[in-house]
Amino acid sequence: MLSKKNNSKVNFNGMRENILHRLRYELPENLSYHDINHTLSVEKAAIRLSELEQLSTDETIITRTAVLYHDAGFIYQYNENEIFAKKMVKEDLPKYGYSKKQIFRIIEIIRSTEKDVPSSSHLDDIMSDSDHDYFGRDDYYKIAGYLRDELAIFGKEFSEIEWINFQLAYLEGKHTYLTTSAKKLRNSEKAKRIEELKSKRKI
Repeated sequence: MLSKKNNSKVNFNGMRENILHRLRYELPENLSYHDINHTLSVEKAAIRLSELEQLSTDETIITRTAVLYHDAGFIYQYNENEIFAKKMVKEDLPKYGYSKKQIFRIIEIIRSTEKDVPSSSHLDDIMSDSDHDYFGRDDYYKIAGYLRDELAIFGKEFSEIEWINFQLAYLEGKHTYLTTSAKKLRNSEKAKRIEELKSKRKI
């Protein structure tokens, strides 16, 4: 929750309550990874990074709102769900006092979460680092397991070695923490996950 001392005209807490209610009751039950717990975990990471990266109140509102909506499109469709998330943002946020400029920036942040779309702003960087925060945490394997289960439901199953290679291809070949704070917080533990996976591959 944002402090009641916040001078913004945006009703952030009302927006947050509404979208979390929708995520809790409207997301498909077979989403073991992209569920409300994922959104709340990413929001927690975003709050930490917003403080460490010294965002303004407005930037924090924009970033947290993007986080809360970034996977909301799964309510409607699994693939290319971001299209629906951006549509929801356009429809919902004017009701809570968001300006056109704020809505545009939120949509741009959500767009940055689409496949093969590069980060183009500091807020995009925080979104990406928050979304992948668990890569450098000790609950990595638990959360990665949820993703594996979800992918299997939607037609992409992996053998053990395929799953190890899939993880390594992303962790080592594609992913990079972008903010200074995330690098300090998570890089060393992420490196341990990579070495652990490589060791498993040798067994």
